[in-house]
Amino acid sequence: MDLLQCTRWWLMTAALALAAPVAAGAQTGSPRLQEVVSFGHYRPIGVTVAAKGNRLFVSFPRGNPHRYALVEITGGRQVPFPDREWNRFVARGDRSHFDNVHDLTSDDRNHLWVLDSDPGTPAYFKLVEIDLATDSVKRIYDFKDLPPGSALNDVNVDTRHGLAYLSDPGLKALVVLNLATGRSRVVMRGDSSMLAAPGFRLHLDGVDVVNEAGRPFVSDVNGIALTTDDRYLYFRAINQLYLYRIQTRYLADTTLSDA
Repeated sequence: MDLLQCTRWWLMTAALALAAPVAAGAQTGSPRLQEVVSFGHYRPIGVTVAAKGNRLFVSFPRGNPHRYALVEITGGRQVPFPDREWNRFVARGDRSHFDNVHDLTSDDRNHLWVLDSDPGTPAYFKLVEIDLATDSVKRIYDFKDLPPGSALNDVNVDTRHGLAYLSDPGLKALVVLNLATGRSRVVMRGDSSMLAAPGFRLHLDGVDVVNEAGRPFVSDVNGIALTTDDRYLYFRAINQLYLYRIQTRYLADTTLSDA
C-alpha cells in the first residue's frame, strides 16, 4: 500500500464510522458513533451514498490483499457490485471488468459513477456509469484523448452541464469530460492552484508522512468536491494549505482558454 492509499484508508475508516444514518441515533437516543461495516485487512479508498434509497457503496484499489473492487454495503455485508463478474480481475485495461477502482460518486439522477484508474505503463482509465434503478452499466468512457503522464484520481459529476470533473495530479490539472461526446479537455494545467507547495510536509499523528527511503509524500491537485447545485467545484493539492474553487460555468465554456 502506498502512502496516499494509507492516508485515504485512514480517512475512509473515520468516514464510515460516521456513515450510520442520523435517524438510527435519534431512535436510540444515543449520540454514539455506530460501526457500519468492518473491512479487516482490505483497504477501502472511496465511498458514496446514492441519491435515492441511501444506498452505500465503497471502492477498493487493486492490491494485496484484494477481494472486490466495488461493493454495496447491505446489512453490514459487502456485496460485490454491480455483480461478481465485474469484480473479477482479468487484465489491466479490460473494458468489462474492474481493474483498479480509485474513486466513485453518485449524482442527483441516481446514477453511480466509478473511476477505474490505473496510471501504469501504459496507463488505463475508464469511467463507468451505472444506473441504480436497474443496477446495470449504462456507458463506459475511455479517456483515449488524454496526453501521456495522466493519473486520474477523483471524480465529480455535474448533471446540469453534462460534464464530469476529474483531478489529475499526474498532469497537474483538472480534466473536464463531456458526457455527451466522450471527449475530454485538460484545463488549468500547471496553474499554481494545482501544485504542491515546495517543502510542504504532511504529518499524521505528529509523524512525517515519508516512504521507506525517507522521502516525503507529495501530491499535486488531488481532492475535489462539487456543490449540490453544481455551481462551484472545490479542489486542492494535498501538500498545501489552500482550498480553491471555480465556478463550473467557466469549466463548461469551451470558448475560454484551457490555461
